[in-house]
Amino acid sequence: MAHRVVTGVLRVLRALAPLLAAAPQDGAVPPVRSRRRLRGAFRRLPLIGAGWRRARRQARDGGTGPGTSPAPVSSSDVSGTDGVPADADRTKEPAADRGPAPRAAIDSEPAADSTSASAGHPGVQKDGLAQGDGPAQGDSPPGEARPESVEPPHETADSHPADPEPLRAGRPPRGVSVLLPPVVSHDRAAIAVDGGAVGGVTVRMATVRGRGHMQSGEGRQDAFAFHTDDELPWLVAVVADGVSTAMHAAAASSEAVASAGRLVIDGLRNGPPDGPLWWQDVFERTAEDITRRTGSLPPDEAAGRRWRMFAPGPPATTLAVLIASRTPAEDPRLFGAVVGDSRVLRLRHGAWSALLDARPTGGRGAGDERVQTLPQRPHALRTVATEWQPGEVLVLATDGFADAIGARSPLTLALGARWQHPPSLLGFLRDVDFRKATYNDDRTVVALWPENADTAVP
Repeated sequence: MAHRVVTGVLRVLRALAPLLAAAPQDGAVPPVRSRRRLRGAFRRLPLIGAGWRRARRQARDGGTGPGTSPAPVSSSDVSGTDGVPADADRTKEPAADRGPAPRAAIDSEPAADSTSASAGHPGVQKDGLAQGDGPAQGDSPPGEARPESVEPPHETADSHPADPEPLRAGRPPRGVSVLLPPVVSHDRAAIAVDGGAVGGVTVRMATVRGRGHMQSGEGRQDAFAFHTDDELPWLVAVVADGVSTAMHAAAASSEAVASAGRLVIDGLRNGPPDGPLWWQDVFERTAEDITRRTGSLPPDEAAGRRWRMFAPGPPATTLAVLIASRTPAEDPRLFGAVVGDSRVLRLRHGAWSALLDARPTGGRGAGDERVQTLPQRPHALRTVATEWQPGEVLVLATDGFADAIGARSPLTLALGARWQHPPSLLGFLRDVDFRKATYNDDRTVVALWPENADTAVP
């Protein structure tokens, strides 16, 4: 690169030397031949600037050589943010013939015009040449050898064509720093996803750490659990959302889903729920387990530092439980119970509706005092007993996801179309980890489809 820059400077000087030697006196206009030489000299000046910009980029990226392919552009850089990127087949080409293609080409999205692409990303490739860095006419004399790079192309985490991107719907959020919490373990990782078939039902489960906790360096405070028993014809899905303004929020939600799932399975051995009292016993015993578990933990110093304007409250969490049959075509009965602002939703023919919502009128979230939580208010529960309609998708979710399902919002329409049939595990995680402004809370979703779609997974 330094060789190209020095060569360009010398060419400009050689073009200016005869012009300066024959410069007219007394401000007279130079002859036509001199003016042509002057224009030709200044045409070469942008080449020097381009060379310096390219050298600075290579130094910043780790010193890749001139032959290194530029980093690809993600679809979010060259497409609108209100549209939902469509999945497309990805073509593969030999690395020796061509560098990584721009992400817009990989995802079959319309690429931006050359002016905007080169301005935002000076190294975007088009037709085999980097925008703004291609050789101009007369840039190199015939037969002059170009220096070749001996280093392999620099590959980053964003340059892999198969990397899934989060679903983008609506106004995009601002960027945040991602900080690790003090302790990270497999059971409290930022992302957890699972799924499979249970009888005639396809299950997808995912939980992700919200952007607010990423920025503050806190761990995920949502949790989910899924329980079955070979001797029972039922399946049990549970989600919980630890209250951020309380101590030991993560421990409270984890204990809530584990205890409630175990107690529901034990209760189903004597038959399905027969009324609110059946559920009340489950939630009371779950509240006792939460108190016992969090009471044995040391003081939550992180919560005290986070809420230094006031003392953090005692451990608290929401809880939602759904019981369904393994064979909904034969037994469509459904039972559910909720304390707090976690919800049970249903999706039918692309339209969303609430099956069970325990939020008080005007309630604004788990941080609001009008939303009841465990272990303080185990009696403030709402229950439902209904039937699973054919073709209906059941979605058990915390408020980080459920609050975003609005009336004909871009996210609502996108998921209504995408979840007509079970997506892959990575596709489901991508949908739950959507990007939308102001939605920064943890998200946990358990979705049930009345079909077995996992019998021939490649």
